[in-house]
Amino acid sequence: PLPTLGFPDEPIILMGGENHTVMHDIRTLYTFDFPPDTYIINATYLNKQNNDTTIVSRTIEFRVEEPGEPYALVTFGTDGSNVTFTCEIADDSAERSEGLMYRTELASDHGMLFVFDHTQEVQFWMKNTLIPLDIIFIDNNGVVLNIAEADPEPGVSDSLLTRYASLGPVKYVVEINKGLSAQYGIVAGTEVHIQYVDP
Repeated sequence: PLPTLGFPDEPIILMGGENHTVMHDIRTLYTFDFPPDTYIINATYLNKQNNDTTIVSRTIEFRVEEPGEPYALVTFGTDGSNVTFTCEIADDSAERSEGLMYRTELASDHGMLFVFDHTQEVQFWMKNTLIPLDIIFIDNNGVVLNIAEADPEPGVSDSLLTRYASLGPVKYVVEINKGLSAQYGIVAGTEVHIQYVDP
C-alpha cells in the first residue's frame, strides 16, 4: 500500500482561493516497480481555516481494468426446454485456426463459437486439441445440420488426422465437451439462438 501523508480523518472544506495542487512524479519516491497497469495520483492541498494553514497530501493507487472480451450465449432448443452455453468467439481466420488447441479443460457450460464470413461447407480436425469435443455444425438459419463426436489424436501427423465435415453449408460451428449434445438432446434439426454480449 502507498503511504498517506497528513490526510485527516474528517474531510476539510477548501475555501475559495485558498487551495492549490502540486503535481510531481510520485514514482520517484518509491524504490519498487509498479506493474504496467497501475497508476498513482498524488494531490497536495494548502488549506486555511480559522487563521490556521494546513498542508494535506494524499496518494491514491488504482488500476485500469481492460474490458472483457466479447462472448456469445448459444442456446439450443431441445424438446421444449433450452440449454445455453457461454462461448468464446472465433470469427477471424487466426482464431478459427487455433480454436481450442492446447486447452486442458473446458467448463461443462462453456464452449467456442466459430463464425464464418460466408456460409460454406467446412471441415474440422483435432490437431493439438486435448479435450474430447462435440462439433456442432449450424446453418445460416440457426438450425443444427449435424454433430460429430471427436477425440484427441496425439502424435498423429496432419495428413492422418480425422476430418469432421459439415453435411452442407454452415455459418456457425459450436464446440462443447463431448457427450453433452447427447445428454441434452441436441440433434440435427435443433434450433439455435445466438446472443452476442460485449461487456
